Amino acid sequence: MADALAASPRRISHIVPETEPLILVDTFKRVPAGSFVFFLSHFHADHYSGLSKSWSRGTVYCSVVTARLLIAILRVNSALVRGLDFDTEYEIASARVTLLDANHCPGAAMFLVKTKGGKTYLHTGDFRYDRSMSDHPVLRNGLIDVLFLDTTYYKPECVFRPQAEAIQNAVVIAQEACKESGEHGRVLFLVGSYTIGKEKVVAALSKAFGWRVYASGRRRCILDCLQLEQLNSGNLTDDPADALIHIVPMNTIGIRDLPLSIFLSTASIRVTPNSGNL
Repeated sequence: MADALAASPRRISHIVPETEPLILVDTFKRVPAGSFVFFLSHFHADHYSGLSKSWSRGTVYCSVVTARLLIAILRVNSALVRGLDFDTEYEIASARVTLLDANHCPGAAMFLVKTKGGKTYLHTGDFRYDRSMSDHPVLRNGLIDVLFLDTTYYKPECVFRPQAEAIQNAVVIAQEACKESGEHGRVLFLVGSYTIGKEKVVAALSKAFGWRVYASGRRRCILDCLQLEQLNSGNLTDDPADALIHIVPMNTIGIRDLPLSIFLSTASIRVTPNSGNL
């Protein structure tokens, strides 16, 4: 079974060796016959592809937040989803497994797997490195034998400011836009987002200005699953006219994509792109 999966160089990085049954990370399509244990690192489509309400191959292990999203948004059978707490060791697939915060999007997890044979594997999934990760007790007290590393931005030209600084920069840009708007000081902020991933920016803007956030339908359901203290029923609304911060799909905020109605009674408009790594 492992040979069938490892036939593709890209897929071998999704297999955690020396586990029984084999642990597969973020692999839910074209899985050969046999028994496997399935891990999902986070709720982004390029990682959960293959999961749907018709999923029946086995239990999917993930964080508690990701589990809620799988059940509520993708309608995966709840009997086949197990949410695991961070920083807690579990016995799974004849190994000891601990989920660590990946500092990526809500619920994103890294998987630390210690096998019976004495090997330690760390699968990062998509993650954003922070120096505090190195100080985590389970990483500080032992060596990692094999590291499955997210290298999406492992390039010399990819140098990103710290996340907190990037978020504060977004707040500063928003403050400047309000000053430029003149006496009325009302500016509509559209925050482009994938399914999840820009909540910290939205929460920072809402806190800085005391404004409500518009989210309805599927987006509101997603936020309810995240259960973020900074974005709750107190500052969320399903009335677009009652909020100056709107969470919108990433592909709808280019100049050519915005509807004319947004510009009415608006002196100017500014599109401020980001790297996608806030």
